[in-house]
Amino acid sequence: MTLSQTCAMKFVPLMARVILCAAFLPIGWAQTFSETDFSLAQTKQLAAIGVTAAGMDWATIQSTGFSATSTETVAPPPPSVPLHARTLYTIALASNDARFPYPALAAWLVALSQLGGSLLLLVGAFARLSALSLAAVMVGAFVMTSLPELKVTGWWTMPPSDYQRVFTQIGLFALAVNVVLVGGGTLSVDGGLGPQSKQSRGAGDKASSKGNSKNREPM
Repeated sequence: MTLSQTCAMKFVPLMARVILCAAFLPIGWAQTFSETDFSLAQTKQLAAIGVTAAGMDWATIQSTGFSATSTETVAPPPPSVPLHARTLYTIALASNDARFPYPALAAWLVALSQLGGSLLLLVGAFARLSALSLAAVMVGAFVMTSLPELKVTGWWTMPPSDYQRVFTQIGLFALAVNVVLVGGGTLSVDGGLGPQSKQSRGAGDKASSKGNSKNREPM
């Protein structure tokens, strides 16, 4: 095996997985386990999509979906006290502004994809599926943050800080797609460190040795 083949099968996928984990794990951890104070206006917006101080209002969440239907129940009064809740609900606000369906549930999916997907990528377990979820997160982030600004300012007149954010999103998306296409590599649970992979390699080695023995038999 040449050096290029070794790097392609081992080190390049490993680097992609480590970079994705380093990029998404701190964000997913902070969004899932930390809390923040929302303004009263944000608290009212969250209440409108089913996030309240008492928890998730599933009836309201259902009304924010694809087939939203009006209910006959009387809507509760708007909150009068700012909400102190998980940081991930900032994603719900952004998703609601972008008119995504089920923004409260989308916030949880994004945070858990970043947290769980990055950890799975680090060890290379379910690498393709984990990378696909992170690629979807980057598409959503691009649509909600960068695409509207690109429509207004254009590609060449965008401020440098926003330009860097756009390329960070594109770069992480490209790395995630790379793992989706080629897998986690041989230095991963999926590719070579798991029990099944070792058994498969052992069976392949035995078959190869048997074939070589037959080839060495006299005619």
